[in-house]
Amino acid sequence: MNFKKILFVAGLAAASCFTAYAQEEVETEYVFNPHWYVQGQFGFQHTLGEIDWADLNSPNAQVAVGYNWTSVWGARLAVNAWQSKGGIQYRNNVPANQTFSYKWNYVAPTLDVTMNVTNLLWGFNPKRLVDFSIYAGAGVNVGFNNDDAEILNNQFSQDMPDQADYFAYLWTGHKTRFVAQWGFNLDFRVNDRVSHGIESSYNTLSDHYNSKKASNTDWYFNTLASVKVNLGKTYTKRVKPLPPCEPVYVDREVIKEVEKIVKVE
Repeated sequence: MNFKKILFVAGLAAASCFTAYAQEEVETEYVFNPHWYVQGQFGFQHTLGEIDWADLNSPNAQVAVGYNWTSVWGARLAVNAWQSKGGIQYRNNVPANQTFSYKWNYVAPTLDVTMNVTNLLWGFNPKRLVDFSIYAGAGVNVGFNNDDAEILNNQFSQDMPDQADYFAYLWTGHKTRFVAQWGFNLDFRVNDRVSHGIESSYNTLSDHYNSKKASNTDWYFNTLASVKVNLGKTYTKRVKPLPPCEPVYVDREVIKEVEKIVKVE
């Protein structure tokens, strides 16, 4: 083997690696950017009770600001408010089948930890059409305007004393109570900045919330439609690095030929 052939073989081996790179299509990948977002929501609340389901539904609204520090984990401060309802059905059907509902107002700020389940399972993709997230948190519920319950309690005390103990936990003025909540979000992407969503939350408080003594915690459930706006860029794009070229191994016979040529020269 002469020197030209050796150079040709070595050059061919080295060039094979660069040829492989040249044939690869340039790929890009999405890199998550930590970012803030704001959220506005509107829907209805159902308060757990013993009268007809439709009689315990109320309008509900929420505003929130959140921060996603990774593609999976984030935190959110939400302020939920409007109205809750309670219901009473007379004992012993006296008067027969008669029920009453009553309402009051509240505002409930909560701090939630959020987890994007879709990104956790399938990786970050800002172009994905639907994202599923779960959250859990706690806060306070400030109730006020409990006048309906007070009026019913006075009516029972005067007309039907045997019914008066319905409102054993009657409260007036403003009452602040601990509330725990958890729920889930479905977000539907519109563009990089805006998404529409559906949220469902499950909230539990002390037995005193609805003024009635039931020896168990009180519950309300919120179902909300939302608009979410991301603040700033949520991701950047970069060229995906190609895998390293495999090392080129030269046959020992070729090495011997090179050594002979070097000695001759």
